[in-house]
Amino acid sequence: MIFYEDSQMEENFEKAAKAIHESKVLIIIAGAAMGIDSGIPDFRGPTGFWQDYPPLNENKLTITEIFVPQLLDKDPEFGWYLFANFQNIFQNSAPHKGFQILLEWGKKKKDNYFVFTTNVDGHFQRAGFPEETIIEWNGDVKYLQAKDPTLCDELWELPEDFHFERDSNTLKVKPPFPKGPPSWPPETQLEARPHVLLWGDFTWIKAPRNRQKERLRTFFTDKILSTKDAYVIIEIGITLSGYIDLNFYTL
Repeated sequence: MIFYEDSQMEENFEKAAKAIHESKVLIIIAGAAMGIDSGIPDFRGPTGFWQDYPPLNENKLTITEIFVPQLLDKDPEFGWYLFANFQNIFQNSAPHKGFQILLEWGKKKKDNYFVFTTNVDGHFQRAGFPEETIIEWNGDVKYLQAKDPTLCDELWELPEDFHFERDSNTLKVKPPFPKGPPSWPPETQLEARPHVLLWGDFTWIKAPRNRQKERLRTFFTDKILSTKDAYVIIEIGITLSGYIDLNFYTL
């Protein structure tokens, strides 16, 4: 970690403010750190979400050992408990003021902005960012998909009348578990899973993200490459280079 003197920190803030003010385009990159001020614990940190699950902490289980596609096959009661708990946390938290500040900056750029986020909480949409300006790298927890995507490639939302019966002592929920899509007759509906990218996940449906990536490509081409306008990348918690190489968009 790098520490700065107060005077240097103030100077850096002034430089950043000047760059944002003078830029024509904003690209906002946000990871788990963006949600902390909304009351959402850090996802990866051992003292973040793990505070909610003492048994996991006691057994020294890590997030990469638990959040795998096989979880809903091996222990569906536990897997759906985690999903239901995350969904409850996200739904009961509100986007903090920082979202509105970023949105206001974007609007001042004549709506020349785009958001790249690894978060699955949907907070950018809830804060007022248009769907077409967002790429959700890991999906969105509010959507479900078929466990076997070769049988159905649709996404759907969990019905409002579907409720999980959670037991915080055992970290389990009771059946039935979600099926879908809802447009299919009940007797033909398929076993579902959250549309959230897990570790070693080869059954996650990529099509929505691919469409979002194409919108980012078009945005970068039309708003930056074609105009040569100055742009600023605001990184909050993650760096874009770990996911997308902007040089790709110059091809």
